[in-house]
Amino acid sequence: MNATRALALGLCSTLLVEALWTVGVLEGVEADLVDRWHTVRGPRHDMDLPIVVVAVDDASLERIPDPFVFWGPRFATAFATLREHGATVVGLDFLTKVSGEDFFRRNGFEDHPIARTWDSGFRRELFQGDVVLVASRGSGDGEDRLDMPMSENLLVLGDARARVGLDNLPHDTDGTVRRFRPVVNPELVEVAKAPIHALSTVLVLHHLGLEAKGDAWTLAGRSIPATDATVPIVYRGPTGTWPRVPFWKLTEPGALGPDEAALLKGAIVLVGSTHASSTDLLRTPWGPPLMPGVEVHANAVGTLLSGHRLASPGGPFRALGVGLLASLVAFVLLRLETRSAAAVGLAVLAGMPLLGLLAFVALDTALPVASASLAIATVGTASLGWRYLGEEREKRHLRQVFGRYVSDAVVADILSSPEGLRLGGDRRVVTVLFSDIRNFTTLSERLTPEETVEMLNVWFDRACAPILEQGGVVDKFIGDAVMAVFGAPVHTDDHADRAIAAARGLSAAADGLVPWMEARFPDRDLPRFDVGIGIHTGAAVIGNIGFERRTEYTAIGDAVNVASRLEGLTKTVGCRLLVSRATLAASRMSPATGRTAEMAVKGREEPVQVVEILVEGA
Repeated sequence: MNATRALALGLCSTLLVEALWTVGVLEGVEADLVDRWHTVRGPRHDMDLPIVVVAVDDASLERIPDPFVFWGPRFATAFATLREHGATVVGLDFLTKVSGEDFFRRNGFEDHPIARTWDSGFRRELFQGDVVLVASRGSGDGEDRLDMPMSENLLVLGDARARVGLDNLPHDTDGTVRRFRPVVNPELVEVAKAPIHALSTVLVLHHLGLEAKGDAWTLAGRSIPATDATVPIVYRGPTGTWPRVPFWKLTEPGALGPDEAALLKGAIVLVGSTHASSTDLLRTPWGPPLMPGVEVHANAVGTLLSGHRLASPGGPFRALGVGLLASLVAFVLLRLETRSAAAVGLAVLAGMPLLGLLAFVALDTALPVASASLAIATVGTASLGWRYLGEEREKRHLRQVFGRYVSDAVVADILSSPEGLRLGGDRRVVTVLFSDIRNFTTLSERLTPEETVEMLNVWFDRACAPILEQGGVVDKFIGDAVMAVFGAPVHTDDHADRAIAAARGLSAAADGLVPWMEARFPDRDLPRFDVGIGIHTGAAVIGNIGFERRTEYTAIGDAVNVASRLEGLTKTVGCRLLVSRATLAASRMSPATGRTAEMAVKGREEPVQVVEILVEGA
């Protein structure tokens, strides 16, 4: 029953989590948690890759006071320097719409040689084949807009798709750049010269000598499909983590130091702005300060080149994982007493962020910690509420109502003895019978309290009849359970036989209640009415237990405990009536038996030999 209830709680909590995820409530929380784990972990030391950022920084702007439109020769010199020092490919993260030659032509110098030769050095470097330019898709008036490099530069590139990369970086709803698209809008593959690969993809493919064409690539042991899918950026660290070389040092002879020159050999170089007035500054998981766009592209290159992937269970896998975890926690909580359940639930909630951090650091996996925590909190609250307002409340109510009733035999024994009302009792050998309604929790959930009471009244009336007919004492009603004692207060030698006979009658009564239940509660989808019965013969103390103003005639001792446990073991064995070997030994009958087993009983060091008694209908 706990398993069914736990699964129900897990399912409900998962539906709540998925609903909140769909409206975007949890997605931002999950992303924020992963951002914090970046800072807790610190910079990665497992991404020592040949990636260098050439920074157009404040110092470069001071040393090169020319307007940016006239920087063509500067870039040409820088590219030549990079080539001479062994850089494998250079990505220029600047998209200019006007060149120095355009400026001269528009200002009356169209016939002057300078209008044709100002950027000739830049174009010569492009012709060398180791420079990648950028384009941008959907950056202006909609997704259909494509901003490309200037036509005169495109003419010397050759295959634009292999030499032009898109600088598009998707932003999450909070403005943070956490992912990139290696391939952007592959449906445009038929459009002549339309680039579809990200700048980072083009640089890595060029660096590794791979063709830009194809359905997928294997980079550092990881497959990169040529689809419009996003990939989480594995950031090496905060801004400034990748090696930097000031741009101005590439334009002045002798300015480049030996250590800086060594960095360039065999490296992927990205040239971009890092100066304070730059507008290309992006929010990343590392938080402030903002990161220059060229460094974000460098981290995307590092993601592809390193083979590291930040995995994150999504969609059905997230829902399945959260649901299973919530159901497991609910199952554990439902089996514990209230205080222990509360302590375990709080401990699990407290441990979820630590588990998420460990998975991020050790496995590069972003677990849905916020989703799982919400699901656990939901099932924890529901299980505690269920405990207080559901089964236990109903059981307490039933004990209060039926606990006031005693059998006529008990009344007669008390009245016939002047010592009857005194506390204490006698030790004697008796046979104790316990019977419990199967699936009572489900029945009480699907019936109103009034209907539950009505059902119990009908059942107890039928169940008690065979017990009383065999001379037994209905000791008490414990919720939906019946406890009966045979051999006290009036001693009989055949108390074991009487208990077995009463159990058979009780079993027949259970079968007889099935048609009544179906007629009384149609269309309720109730489980079939059934009972479990356990019988044990042994020593017990029979008498009045309590205090002077309130006593209860009952049996206590090992015989009662074992009989109760046997009733519970009927579910494990899969039968209706289970008796101990001690009861069979005391019986004068030879009842038809079924399975036998030796089972451990809670509260007893030695196992108990149990035997199934076959009854009709079971």
